[in-house]
Amino acid sequence: MSAFRATRTLLKRVPESPEKYHYTEGQTPFWRKVRHLLSLNPEISSGLPDPLLNRYPQPASRPEKPAAVPSKDIAANLYHNRDFRRKYPQTDVITQHYLTELLLATPNEDGTKSIPAGDESGTTALTRPSDLNSPTAFTEVLNQVQLEPQNKYTSTNMPPSFPSTKPQHILKVQKGAIPKGKDHYLPILLQRLNVVTAFMTSVVSVLLLAVAITNVSFRAPACQIDVKHLDLVYGRATSHSDRRTQDFLETSLELDMDVSSLFTWDTKQVFLSIVGSYTSPNRPENEVVFWDRIVRSKRQAKVHVPNLRNKYGLREVSRTFQNITSIEFSVHWNVMPYVGMMRHGRTDFTPPVALPAPAEVSANKIRLLHY
Repeated sequence: MSAFRATRTLLKRVPESPEKYHYTEGQTPFWRKVRHLLSLNPEISSGLPDPLLNRYPQPASRPEKPAAVPSKDIAANLYHNRDFRRKYPQTDVITQHYLTELLLATPNEDGTKSIPAGDESGTTALTRPSDLNSPTAFTEVLNQVQLEPQNKYTSTNMPPSFPSTKPQHILKVQKGAIPKGKDHYLPILLQRLNVVTAFMTSVVSVLLLAVAITNVSFRAPACQIDVKHLDLVYGRATSHSDRRTQDFLETSLELDMDVSSLFTWDTKQVFLSIVGSYTSPNRPENEVVFWDRIVRSKRQAKVHVPNLRNKYGLREVSRTFQNITSIEFSVHWNVMPYVGMMRHGRTDFTPPVALPAPAEVSANKIRLLHY
């Protein structure tokens, strides 16, 4: 049994994942699965290596080990595993003694110069210093090169080439590869469309945020409400779900309001509503909306209603206005923008208006109202 448990433990052991060393499309397997389903091409790279983990450390200073299984994602192929300079941190040192011998060497057939190997002898007409290791040996030879006309660099007498090894990696076009132009970068049209739409989404988001910020300030509209007549009616609503007989307050108002100050280049429409506010023994604050209107353009900003009647029933929760003495009116407005947050406010309350005395309850006086 112990051998079986040990084998099961080894099978469940997951090799170290390289995803923690680079940017990934999600921090959890769920979001990686979502990206795999929504991506146009899930086989492309999920990101670039994290520079804080792979670029800044000194050569040959990485403590962690690479993944056991090579990843097909280029982002998982860590930089320090691919850079031979970090694996073999060996530098080339050029000394003055080396440069002095290179200047004194005989030019090759191709015009370049190289230091003779072994016992080979090959020098130019330049005067050779007695001690090549002295600090002035290089400057003496260099002055000869600059002063002598025959030692000036020409097409047949080239300056010494910088010593370097041949490139170890030469990029070649594979056989059967699809021909591409020099300006081609993305292999398929859908990837190009994905890049363009992602960039456009970012630009549009920034523009919409700027539009929303520029429309924060506004000026309150001018409004005047004149109360002409109030009447308490005992009746029953015909369209409302509450069909019980109760008191309704019928109003006759004159509304004169200008909401042009609420319209900007980001305003879609303005919603107006008249609210009746009063106090009752059961509730200290009561607000009932009994009229509204939508102003869709600045041309309709001046609202004048000479004989404003109830659009909705103005009724009390207790079904009677017997213990209520007065009521106040105000206009509430809500600005609906194309982009950004909705803004709202209300005008000042009108002076308290006394309510008429409730009518005597009689079966013949019950009215059917259109609310």
